[in-house]
Parts: sequence; C-alpha cells; structure tokens
Amino acid sequence: MTRVRDALGPVFDDGEFAGWFAAEGRGAVPPGLLALVCVLQAMEDLTDRDAADAVRTRMDW
Repeated sequence: MTRVRDALGPVFDDGEFAGWFAAEGRGAVPPGLLALVCVLQAMEDLTDRDAADAVRTRMDW
C-alpha cells in the first residue's frame, strides 16, 4: 500500500467516507485505508481471510 500511496498520493480521502462512520465509540481503521485494501483484495481475487492475512504479514501489499 505504501508503494501505491507513494506513486499516486492518497487514493481515497477519509473525509469521503465520514458519513459512513459513527462519531462516537471505538476508533476504526481509517476508511481510506479500508477502501484501498478492498480494491487490492478484488485485484488479487482474495478471500476476506486471505486479504486480512496479507494486511498483517505482507508489507509490500
């Protein structure tokens, strides 16, 4: 994700997703990051579990 961000700049702005998240409660993963993970998951045809593993273990993803 760092490579994508470095090459393209911020792909998704968190402000675009502000209406989807509650203002109160426990903090969440930044929505722009979550959107980028969803795009990469679709591009690599990964299951949710495989995408979660990639986020945890693969710095190049």
